[in-house]
Amino acid sequence: MEKISVKNNKLMIEIPLKSKRYCPYSDKVTGDMDNICGLITKEDCGFSYLIDRSYKGKCDDVSIPFYNYVGGEKEFRKLCERLGIIVVEYA
Repeated sequence: MEKISVKNNKLMIEIPLKSKRYCPYSDKVTGDMDNICGLITKEDCGFSYLIDRSYKGKCDDVSIPFYNYVGGEKEFRKLCERLGIIVVEYA
């Protein structure tokens, strides 16, 4: 669950880096997963949510970016590495 607040005149949004995998067919938690990824496309870099699709036997989906990074790809990759966030690339 995200926490949203204002601190020192800045909007603070806390988003969990991990979430639980859940199977709606068995109504069970099936493990942990990354909740956030760095997304690199031909035009932009930013942060997106990962969407669990393992219960369908598929790879996780990536949401549209919820935050667009204002900088270059190289710097964004370094930031993701420093934060321990995986990077997903779309051509």
